Amino acid sequence: MKLLLENWREFVKQEIEEFLPHGEVRAVERIGSSTLSPEDKVEQDLEKYGYARDDDERDFDIEVQIAGVSNEDVEEWAFSEEAEELENSYNYDIQLTIVENWRKFVNEEIEPITTLRIFDFDETIAHTRSETRVKAPDGSEATLRDQKEFEEYMNAAAAKEGVEAFDAVDALMGLGYQIDLSDFSIVKDPDEITVITDILRNFPENSKTYIMTARRGNSISAIIDYLDEIGIDAGEVRVIATQGDSKGDVMATMMAQKIMKDTGKSNINKIEYYEDSQKNIDDVLLKVCNSEQLIDIKPSNFELIIYKVANIGGEYKLEKIAC
Repeated sequence: MKLLLENWREFVKQEIEEFLPHGEVRAVERIGSSTLSPEDKVEQDLEKYGYARDDDERDFDIEVQIAGVSNEDVEEWAFSEEAEELENSYNYDIQLTIVENWRKFVNEEIEPITTLRIFDFDETIAHTRSETRVKAPDGSEATLRDQKEFEEYMNAAAAKEGVEAFDAVDALMGLGYQIDLSDFSIVKDPDEITVITDILRNFPENSKTYIMTARRGNSISAIIDYLDEIGIDAGEVRVIATQGDSKGDVMATMMAQKIMKDTGKSNINKIEYYEDSQKNIDDVLLKVCNSEQLIDIKPSNFELIIYKVANIGGEYKLEKIAC
């Protein structure tokens, strides 16, 4: 019987980085049926095949999120001897997903922008029917139907397990929580939130527009496709998956990477931020508005304007919060 190696994530990471040394592995996770419990796997086998398969017949489906590589690199890996060896020897079926390396992108940004327009995606640009399904190590299960339920569950689980990360998903999965985020790799049954998309469609001069999502990197192409579907020029928008980093930290880094040599101040004098999550809003207020680390580089005329997106009886309203 083949089993996951104790240090399987690091092992897979090393194998991928040896094959693609110019890439940066951001995450290594089990996906699909590999996240199921033994009992659920048997149930799935019975439904699909009519019998319970031996463990040697099952692959471990593994997603590797990697930045700095091309589609050609991904295809080369898929047909490589190295990928075949991992599947034959360990039953590791490894899929590469290209993600945006936002740190590198910010460093390379050379446009003379002064305003950042930053939009969350879920419950800001679109309402989707995405759910998160969780099975805890104690066997209890939960289906989280929206952002509020997701945050409440993750906060409670993190407190129970002593996890202090801003985004506790990866840490909890490392502790044995089975967290199914597959709905968030697509844009599932979306309803456009026009009060936001009407703003998003306009691209003011000397501004840069971002969609900054807490989803994982494998959702980027789905979000871009959705923008095209609703008639927004995706070429004018940069989609960033923060991959567990807090949005406040990302924005602070973006400001710090735009220092003007003659003044020592950031070229960014205004951030407009559209978001539904109070947790993320509080984080941005702390990390950008009230941050002591940014005092020396903030322009004297700097503005942070947050528009909180609230769903009131099915109608979306904007609440303005100024720094």
